[in-house]
Amino acid sequence: MDQTIMASALGKAVGKRLSTIRKAIIQLTEAAIDTEKRLQALEERVAKGGEQMRYRGLWQPSQSYQAGDVVTHEDCLWHCSADSEVGVRPRRADQFSKMFNPKASER
Repeated sequence: MDQTIMASALGKAVGKRLSTIRKAIIQLTEAAIDTEKRLQALEERVAKGGEQMRYRGLWQPSQSYQAGDVVTHEDCLWHCSADSEVGVRPRRADQFSKMFNPKASER
């Protein structure tokens, strides 16, 4: 194979990889900015003398949660903004908002 053709093929392959990496960096940056904004809003609410946050550990289906509770569920950190009844899952409830997702690219 001619060196020019090989160099061209290599350049295209590298270009595709760089494009994929660029897209991933943009997604991660957007997720980090979004998380920072949500954290800042939550900190402002707490600073105004509003709700106090309490970490309650892993979400338990046998527990009810109150406004201000924070739980871990499905590898994410969730904040409860209003009292919830027993068995209300964070991912499926309006009372909970995601605070942190270590797998931010899964949005």
